[in-house]
Amino acid sequence: MLLFTLSNANAAIVMIGTRIIFPAEKTEHSLQFQNKGQAPYLVQLWLESENIDQAQTTVPFITNPTFFKISAGQGQIVRLIFTGEANQYPQDRESLFYLNFSEIPATKNTVSDNNKLTVIFKNKVKVFYRPKSLQNQKMDVKKDLSYTIFTQNNKHFIKLINLSSFYITFAKLNIKENQNDILTIQNTMISPKSELIFPAEKSIVNLQHSQAKIEFINDYGATVSSEIMPQINDSRHEK
Repeated sequence: MLLFTLSNANAAIVMIGTRIIFPAEKTEHSLQFQNKGQAPYLVQLWLESENIDQAQTTVPFITNPTFFKISAGQGQIVRLIFTGEANQYPQDRESLFYLNFSEIPATKNTVSDNNKLTVIFKNKVKVFYRPKSLQNQKMDVKKDLSYTIFTQNNKHFIKLINLSSFYITFAKLNIKENQNDILTIQNTMISPKSELIFPAEKSIVNLQHSQAKIEFINDYGATVSSEIMPQINDSRHEK
């Protein structure tokens, strides 16, 4: 039997919800999986830290169970359990982890299976660990996300600035000046209290006359549109 792994939105096993918000005051969170396929599947779950290259980083979550079988049309409840100490993580911003789950058809092995290609689908879901200090705060993209432009070595760049304590995931960001596209980016995430820099298609003549629209993902997985404002006092030009 040959195995082939890939990520695919059409996989049979789905998790209800596109993200997990884990408040620090909770010790566990229930996840619901469903088998939309016509055959039974085996499912395996594991977690990773934000920096998956740091293999030794301890992830403060476990799942119960970590491996299970779902029959066609059936579901499975999984407990996501926090095993760490809240004070080990930043108290002024979210921390990010990833829940992975893979699926493989639970077929009986036969002699002919040796000549079959079995596809294993892998999915990755963001887990946002939210400290108690953010319990009563809400993400305000229009207030906390801004941008500016600078020139370096005769090349133009847009700097995106996140002043909030939340990860902001956006499906699309478009910046224009007088209907001319300056920057269009898709499917990107910016960390709390951080900056991202992107090469601009062209320079902005007057930053105050530019317009920016963002489509971001809220806590419920819905796409929300908003305008964001330029940060005028941070605009700089370097040679």
